[in-house]
Amino acid sequence: MHEITDADELWNRACEGGGDSPRAGDRALAALLLFHSPAMNGGVLHAVECLSPDQLVAALDGYRHFGFESVAVLIGEAEKAIQLEQDLDTLEAVFDKQYWAQIPDDGVLVKGFERHLRENPQEYSPLVRK
Repeated sequence: MHEITDADELWNRACEGGGDSPRAGDRALAALLLFHSPAMNGGVLHAVECLSPDQLVAALDGYRHFGFESVAVLIGEAEKAIQLEQDLDTLEAVFDKQYWAQIPDDGVLVKGFERHLRENPQEYSPLVRK
């Protein structure tokens, strides 16, 4: 049986928005996950279209925060393609393939988050135990 770690609890809290008093790491993780979920389920273009402009900016910052700069660039390119009304049917598969090559599953994000947590624990609000 898997014991729930502090990292697990912080991740779960981020899935619910980051908590009542989120710090920089909490906000970055919550924003990244807000994009990642629809990207894995419906593709990169779908995720770009689902988020508001502010949420998209926060997601880009979230990916950068955890060292996924190339993913942030890719998402920015997808956003630009939508704005320019490029051939989205063709580009959809390209963007998805590139995203999934870098983020094939949640484990890649978990590793980036856990590394960041070890190096920057002050960027996360303390956990409140019930």
